Amino acid sequence: MRIFSFLSPKGSVLGQLIARDAAGDNPVFYSISADVIDLLSVDRDLGTVKLLRKLDRETKAEIPVTFFAESRDGLRSPVAYSIKVLDENDNAPTFIGAPYTTSISESMDLGDPVFTEIRIRDDDEGKNSEITLTCDNSRLDTTCDIFDLKLNSLGVGDYRGTVILRKKIDYEKQKKYRIKLTARDGGSPTQKTTIELLVNVQDEQDTPPRFLNTPLSLIVSENLPKSSSVGRIMAMDQDTDQPNAIRFFISDDSEGHFEVSTYQKDSQDNYYYADILTRKSFDRENMSDVVYDFIITAQEIRGNSIGASESTKVIVLVTDSNDNYPIFNRKETEIKVSENMELYDTVNDLNVTVTDRDQGPNSLIEISGNSTVFIEYPRIIQGSGAISLRVFRPTVLDYERPGAAHTIPILLTARELNTKERYSSTCIVTVHVINENDNSPVFSAKNYSVSIRKDRQKGDELITVSATDKDEGKFGRITYSFLPSPLTNLFQINELNGEILVSKSLKGLENTILYVQARDGGGRTEKVPLFLTILIDDPLAPEFEYDSYFTTAEEGTRILSPPVTVSASKRNTKKDPVNYFFRTSVGDFFFLNRTSGELGISSPLPYPETGSYLITIGARHGIENVTSFVNVTIIVRNVNDNSPIFTKNFYQTSVSELAAPGTTVIQIEASDDDVGEDGKVTYYIESGGKDNFRLNSTTGILTVSDMSRLNRENFGEEYILTIIATDGGSPSRTSSSSVSIQVLDENNQAPKFSQDIYFSSLSQDASKGTLVATVSATDSDLNADVQYTIIPSQFRAKNLNGQEFELPFNYDSFELRTNGQVFVKEDLNNPTLSEISFLIEARDLNGIEPEKQIATSKVVVSLERPKDKRVIFDSPLTYTIKEEEPLKTEIFTIAARIIGDPMGGLLYEILPDTDPHSYFKIDQYTGRVEIRKRIDYEEIKGRKRITFQVSAYGKILNETVRGVANIMVNIDDVNDNVPIFTKDRYVFLVKEDVSSALQLGKVTAIDKDEGKYGEVQYSIANSHEKFAIDPLTGAVFLKSGFSLDRETKDSYAFIVQAIDNYEQPEFLTRKTSVLVVVKVTDSNDNAPQFTQSKYAVFIVNTVPIGYTVIKLKATDNDEGLNAEVRYELVPNEDLIFSREAVVINEQTGSITTKDLLNTYTRSKPYLLKFRASDSGTPMKSAVVEVEVTVSNGAINDGFPKFINPPSDGKTINIIEEPKNNTSIILLKAEAFGSDGLSIPIEYSLLPILSSNNYVIVDPVTGHVTTNVLLDREEIPEFQVVAIATTVDNRKREARRSFWVKLIDKDDNFPSIKECDRVPVNDPLNIRVKENRPPGSEITKIKACDPDSAPNNAIYYYMTCGDTEKFEVDQSTGVVRNLKKLDKEDKASYKICVKVSPNANRTFSGGSPSKTVKRNDEITLIINLEDIDEFGPEFDKSEIFSTGLNAVSPPGTEILKLTASDKDGILSAKFQIEEVKFDGRTIKGAIGINEKTGQIYTLLANYYEFAGGEFQVKVKVIDEKGRADKTLVTIHIYRPSETVKFIFNDVPENVLSYLNNFFSELENTETGLAVSATDAQIYHSRNDYTKTTVCVPLVKNKVTLSLSDALSIAEKSSLKPIYKKYNVIKRERCIQRLTTSSWESKSYLWWILIAQACVIAILSVLASVTLERSYLSFRRRLRELNEFPPSKSM
Repeated sequence: MRIFSFLSPKGSVLGQLIARDAAGDNPVFYSISADVIDLLSVDRDLGTVKLLRKLDRETKAEIPVTFFAESRDGLRSPVAYSIKVLDENDNAPTFIGAPYTTSISESMDLGDPVFTEIRIRDDDEGKNSEITLTCDNSRLDTTCDIFDLKLNSLGVGDYRGTVILRKKIDYEKQKKYRIKLTARDGGSPTQKTTIELLVNVQDEQDTPPRFLNTPLSLIVSENLPKSSSVGRIMAMDQDTDQPNAIRFFISDDSEGHFEVSTYQKDSQDNYYYADILTRKSFDRENMSDVVYDFIITAQEIRGNSIGASESTKVIVLVTDSNDNYPIFNRKETEIKVSENMELYDTVNDLNVTVTDRDQGPNSLIEISGNSTVFIEYPRIIQGSGAISLRVFRPTVLDYERPGAAHTIPILLTARELNTKERYSSTCIVTVHVINENDNSPVFSAKNYSVSIRKDRQKGDELITVSATDKDEGKFGRITYSFLPSPLTNLFQINELNGEILVSKSLKGLENTILYVQARDGGGRTEKVPLFLTILIDDPLAPEFEYDSYFTTAEEGTRILSPPVTVSASKRNTKKDPVNYFFRTSVGDFFFLNRTSGELGISSPLPYPETGSYLITIGARHGIENVTSFVNVTIIVRNVNDNSPIFTKNFYQTSVSELAAPGTTVIQIEASDDDVGEDGKVTYYIESGGKDNFRLNSTTGILTVSDMSRLNRENFGEEYILTIIATDGGSPSRTSSSSVSIQVLDENNQAPKFSQDIYFSSLSQDASKGTLVATVSATDSDLNADVQYTIIPSQFRAKNLNGQEFELPFNYDSFELRTNGQVFVKEDLNNPTLSEISFLIEARDLNGIEPEKQIATSKVVVSLERPKDKRVIFDSPLTYTIKEEEPLKTEIFTIAARIIGDPMGGLLYEILPDTDPHSYFKIDQYTGRVEIRKRIDYEEIKGRKRITFQVSAYGKILNETVRGVANIMVNIDDVNDNVPIFTKDRYVFLVKEDVSSALQLGKVTAIDKDEGKYGEVQYSIANSHEKFAIDPLTGAVFLKSGFSLDRETKDSYAFIVQAIDNYEQPEFLTRKTSVLVVVKVTDSNDNAPQFTQSKYAVFIVNTVPIGYTVIKLKATDNDEGLNAEVRYELVPNEDLIFSREAVVINEQTGSITTKDLLNTYTRSKPYLLKFRASDSGTPMKSAVVEVEVTVSNGAINDGFPKFINPPSDGKTINIIEEPKNNTSIILLKAEAFGSDGLSIPIEYSLLPILSSNNYVIVDPVTGHVTTNVLLDREEIPEFQVVAIATTVDNRKREARRSFWVKLIDKDDNFPSIKECDRVPVNDPLNIRVKENRPPGSEITKIKACDPDSAPNNAIYYYMTCGDTEKFEVDQSTGVVRNLKKLDKEDKASYKICVKVSPNANRTFSGGSPSKTVKRNDEITLIINLEDIDEFGPEFDKSEIFSTGLNAVSPPGTEILKLTASDKDGILSAKFQIEEVKFDGRTIKGAIGINEKTGQIYTLLANYYEFAGGEFQVKVKVIDEKGRADKTLVTIHIYRPSETVKFIFNDVPENVLSYLNNFFSELENTETGLAVSATDAQIYHSRNDYTKTTVCVPLVKNKVTLSLSDALSIAEKSSLKPIYKKYNVIKRERCIQRLTTSSWESKSYLWWILIAQACVIAILSVLASVTLERSYLSFRRRLRELNEFPPSKSM
């Protein structure tokens, strides 16, 4: 046999058979033995042998085969072969008996076998069957480090494996191990099989207890009572298979504050615990350290044995409880302050402190005071602090202010701010105001003037000057003296009273000026000029009437008060006239009548600096150069007509940001042209200072305040202050100016790094000069010079395990350059290093304090080992996300790998300390990072980024490797904030004459977003007719072409919107709105208007001085000063009359005489002009003409003169309703001609007055009498103008006016119905809500009596009606209810009210002359209105129970429910809640009409329910949900179960008492229940005088059977009832026929058939008549008994 070896796939050609035919070249045919034809094939002709299927050595290693060669003639030749199959590694090792499980003790010794039953086989041979066994470490745990593997060969392909313990195991750390075993053969390619060996670790008592809640920190409040539980300690035995009990005890508790309770076991989690209790309380205020600690030990116990123990330190933080009050250092104190303190000045030497020994929030103290003069500072103190007072109202401190208090008590209160108890204490501060010499003397005049002759003698008095001083005490005492002058020796002055006397001869003295000085006790002085005019003593010169003249005038007017006319008389005998002239220059302000000497003002008079004008007037007559002189002093009364004027409209200055409080910034100056108090200017800051500046109200000096915060970098580079200057006038005038203060930079800020930490990654073989990182620090100071330095002592490093260690101090591997770049300086290759960190310091070399103006940042450098197995990160380390992304949003994925093992698995974690806010969460397996906490762009301080570190770690060849990446997440802003206006609403005060180019005001909205999201655009909602707004600045303007007029409209309101992101579509924007109110203030744009265009008046020359000629009236539509009208005379052609004869009151406009008019009589009227001027700026005025006619009253001018009445305006009183021709007055006038003879007088009345109808006058006698009935209630008084006319050809006349006043008498009844001529209905209906409490006002009766007091007294009384329910107030007519009124009791009431003029209820009064109908009584109908206080209710007296015939069709009315509402009309719905039959709910059986309450049938019939009853729950409910419920019982009976009662009466009568009959049946002992609604009523057959009623009988809610019903109905006890109601028989309602009766009468069938035919024919003919009759009868029955028509018969 030949042997071949093969290792061939299916279809392979194994070889070719070759055979020859010995006979020649004849063909040979090949074949194969039949036993291998499934494995091999042979080509019959070619002899090629092929493999039909793959061979398996393990199944058959050698195959014998026989091939045949056959000649054509059939000769066969066999040949035998043996085919050996070679081995192929097609079998993997197989674990026998797997999976494997074993248990070992945690105390097993090292080297002991763990498991020995590992059997592995491989059916291959040779190397293919050689097996190795390894532990698979792909889990990245330490399992393979703990166990060793040993493999022994038992034969070819047969092995035994043993697991041996290599490292100690600990049950408490790991209770089981899963060893992943891999068996590999030696074939190529190799085959492997992996299984798992589960090793369970058995616990031993070898570990101490483990605390479950350590480290334990307790927060304990002071003052806790003993045995208070403050915490719990928990521990468990780590040997969990058979755990020991654990007890606890405390040690090292130095002060014995704590103890533990008895230990207890938790039933579920198998641990032990004890409560930590207090033994004594803490007093936090007396503790040197608020942190206390002690040791607590957990010890295992089993029975009486004590086992292992473990101890831990417990840290106790003692917190404060509010057990201390705020305490002032003193209860009372007194201080002195100067009256001249300014706004926000600090009161010195207060020395008041307050202390609260509590801590934290309990020590926050709020300081308040009750003073309006001072404010307390600070307002909030924590723990302890000093309190100061600052002046808030400095004007109150003015010692000389009227009513000023020189002692000011202040109650300071210190109250806890944030505690529940709000403990407090007080301190009384008494402030004594010290008088300062802050007022100078003030003379009574701005100057003095005196004219003297040279012949004055020594001791003659010239003048007395006077001054006052507002200060008190010695500061207010004044002494007088002359200022040095060569002439002062001629005079002497009394230093105490200011009297000036001549002391020497005045010869040779010319006109001169002396100055008088007043000095107060504090040294303040004031001077005043004294003008001396020397009179010429020439006998030929005119002599003035007075030595000097004095008068006054108001600034801006043309009126002297009193008027001045100088008068000089001639001394010579010649009759030359005296002429007057000005000696001094008077400008254009004054005029002088040269002949009369009248002095006047020609134009509005300005206020002089001296306060007065001194005018010298000369008088001369015909002799040349013979003159005299006199001084006229005009004292001008100042008018506050000037506003303060700043020296600049805009001030600019600067101040250092480090300026100390009190540093002067600038002095603001404003002047006022007024004088005295009107010109005294005070200043204050209106806005813009932000409490950083203080302005001296008197000097205008602006200084840095005590509360200043001028940090330029934090609070801005510029402040723009609005300064207000106010004068001392009343009312005051103000003006404003602006001050721009630039805050100068001082190098006081420390640099700031752009990042707190800079991260970098380098390879350890990085070459020298490699860039590590670039740090950057900025300094907001302008001249900063930042220098960077590496701090050598701050180098730190981490090893490959992440553990930190300190590098040598001189470690010097990096170079830092001036631009902040860090480079590699030395070799970094160190196999133990993974990270280096160090600090860089940035210092400002130009800083004020360079040692303090520093900042530090950390640089962290991760080092990669170039040829080592390290973790590196492939993903980016910088990301950008938007704020406000939803939680759990995945934002990026961290990807890292292990150098040297790219496929090695890694776990990820965020290092907690680097993400303190826990913004992010990372999946430890995938590295996916998601958002864990809300990220708000606006809340992130500094640069809008978040940095944190991610650690990635894994194992390679039993070595743990770790890498840390510094992740930076930049946050993008989103539009998540709405613009917010700085005010809830804006109010702009705008003058009505404002220009359209002027800004009226400005609105400001702030959006916390940044960039385009924070840019705000403004607009006016729905636009506005007059106003526009700058979309960018928010400035509000008046539109061009529009104006404001306060008199037309004084305010406007509109809505301004602020929108952000305005360039985007509206849905991407956010907006808000605010109300803007524009209040239009007055400008002087209206001139006064007189009530008449021209006035005319007639007066006689005999009127006295002070007589009112006429009163002018002018009005001004403006307001305030602009509407205050003053009157003055305008120079005119009748100047003498207007100045000398009359004067006008500048306030009232009254023109009165100031001289007798007997010299001004003339027929031509005087034409005067007067001006009405307002007080606005600029002033506006109007002029009106007044014609005054002055008539001569002398006896020889031919004009009448009235004797009676003697003057105009006399009042004559008469009682009303005098008889006709009753005398009123007898006129008397007289006139005389030039010859002295009397001229006849004729009397008449002025016809234009309406009063000429009331009275008549006898033209001859002048007797005035009544003409009509005069009723005071119609005409209380009237004027009569009498005319006296001369009866001659000149017809001269005089007029005299008088008044007739009617005196009241009691001639009217009180009236109710026509009071004030308004008719009142009688009766008067009044609607009042019900349930008003007693004493409520129902109405008020108004009555009136046209008479006057005391004749118009009215008293009210009730005369009829519901007087017990109401009362009327006798005096006021108020009607009140005495009791509560309920509409449900009574809906309306009636009362009668009458009025009387007498308190005794007599109803007399009135006049017989009046036929007025008396309307002194009225009837009131008081209707109560329902207040809907009740809900609907069913009638409780009605029992809703009835019967229903089982054959009733659908729609049959069963029962109608009734309900009511105590409020009146029922407005409710009826509803069925439930229908039950024998306890079952039946739906669709019974229906109800929700409006009427009618219950009706729904089913076709009710036979299946016959003999039972339905229980129907019904409710009635109104709109307010108020409801009532009732139960309706419906008995179902068969028609055959009704009992027939036969009445010996007609149906009409039976119906009238049927219900009573049923009621009496029910009230018997039988217990029957009968309902009339179930009754069926018929005429008895063949007898219409009887009535049949069929009704079911019910007992105990069950319809009785017919036999039972008839049995009860025949009881003898019921016979009296039957007799009473004419019931003659009881029987079955439907008679039943038996079968036997029909059989015995079979002949009747034919009769019945014949009758049926006849009846059928007749029924057709009679159907209509019968139907109509039947329906008529049914209708009649229904009307009688109100039964529904659907009741079945």
